[in-house]
Amino acid sequence: MSPAIGRVICFTTAAAALVALLAACAGPSARSGDSLEPAALGVRPVLAVASAIDATEITDDQRAELLALDCAVDGTGVASPASESILACDDDGEAYLLGPAELGSAQIAEVSAYSHPGASDDDWAVLITLDAEGAERLTELTERLVGHSSEDPRSRLAMVLDGRVISAPTVMAVITDAQISLSGGFTEESAKALAERLDAR
Repeated sequence: MSPAIGRVICFTTAAAALVALLAACAGPSARSGDSLEPAALGVRPVLAVASAIDATEITDDQRAELLALDCAVDGTGVASPASESILACDDDGEAYLLGPAELGSAQIAEVSAYSHPGASDDDWAVLITLDAEGAERLTELTERLVGHSSEDPRSRLAMVLDGRVISAPTVMAVITDAQISLSGGFTEESAKALAERLDAR
């Protein structure tokens, strides 16, 4: 199955690093196949990024905390409360200040791994279908984000998995569909592994 073009919000991820993170967070029993630890998924608005610290207005305390975050040491993928703003890192070492999660695992209706016909072995993706509540939340979130200029970090939303940013694209249009696609170098095996973790909620 492949999603309808133009009706899916797409996140490009560093697939190899993402699968390594999934394995590390899963624990020995999940890796052995005895049980499967659910992935903690959150979609959060970006409030600021360290590389463009002057592009948005944040408090002095938030600025100091964001600039002090060492992604090589602190950005290890620790899950955080959905209701709180958090500091988080991506695999490129960028530090983010993120708002509370507005979508999460509870709003997932279905997860599947897919590839387009004729795609290469590393051109798989993961399709997340949201329930009605999730679709409504995604529309409301993207309506707010498109009000900012594309240069403003607040026009971006972050996909956070087990406390780590796996993608943070700029929102260019309101999303009215109920699907999120994760892509970016997934093999069939890694795409199915991620889909299984997400579906273990």
